[in-house]
Amino acid sequence: MRLSLALAVVVVLLGVWCVHLVAAQGFQLCTFTDPTTSKKYDLTNLAKLYTTKASATDPDSSGWKYYNSPCQPVRGESRCVGTQSSTTVCQQDAKDVYTLGTTSKGAVGPLTNGAEGFVVAFTAVDDRGSKVSYICDPKAGEGKIKWTYIPPSTGPRPFIWEFEWRTSYACPNGGGGGRGSADSGGLAGGWIFIICLVSVTFVYFAGGLVVQKFYFKREGLEIIPNRQFWLALPSLVKRMCGRGYQQF
Repeated sequence: MRLSLALAVVVVLLGVWCVHLVAAQGFQLCTFTDPTTSKKYDLTNLAKLYTTKASATDPDSSGWKYYNSPCQPVRGESRCVGTQSSTTVCQQDAKDVYTLGTTSKGAVGPLTNGAEGFVVAFTAVDDRGSKVSYICDPKAGEGKIKWTYIPPSTGPRPFIWEFEWRTSYACPNGGGGGRGSADSGGLAGGWIFIICLVSVTFVYFAGGLVVQKFYFKREGLEIIPNRQFWLALPSLVKRMCGRGYQQF
C-alpha cells in the first residue's frame, strides 16, 4: 500500500507541475519591441513570480489598495477576479472592489519619458481604466507596483489610474535573468501539455505495472493498474456515445 500511495503522490505532483508549466505559457501583454530603438522587452520571468500572488501598492489617501499580477489575471486575491475573471489590475478596500484592467483590453506601447521599459494601457471597464509602466531599473530586482496618479472623483470620465513598477525584469531582453523576446524560441503551451500528458501516463502505467508485478506478485492482466476500470472503459464510451446519439 505504501508503494501505491507513493506512486499516486508522484503522479499528482507531475500533474501539478504540468499545469504550472502550461499556465506559464498563457502570459499575455508580456513582451514589447520598441519600434524606435528595436530594444526587446520581456516580463515573462517576472510574471512567473506572480502565478500564485499579486503585487500590492501601499494604500492611497482614501484607503484603496491596488493589485497587479503581470501578464495574467490577479492571483491570490479572489475578490479581484470575482466578477471579471480576466482582471489584471484591481482596486480594493475592505468593502468594495473594482476592475481597472483586463487582459483582453490591454495594449503595450513605449514609455513616453524615454526610459527603458514599456507601458500597458488598459481600456476602461465601467469607466475605470489604468496604465501600468514597467520601468527598467537594474538595481531594483523584483520591485513592486506603485500608484503614481489617482484620478479625482470630479475629473473627466473614464477615470484612468496610473502606476509604475520599477524592476530589473523590465530591462531590455529580460534584464533580471529574462529569456529574451517572445520569438526567441521554446516550446508552445500545446506541446508542453502533450509532453506532460505522455510523461504522466508513462509514469502511471510503468510504475503501476512494477508495483503490481513485484510488490503484489500479480500476473497476467492483473498487473494492469486499475484493471477493472480500463477493461470496462470501451463499453462505457460506447454506452455514453449511444446515449448522446439517442438525444439527437
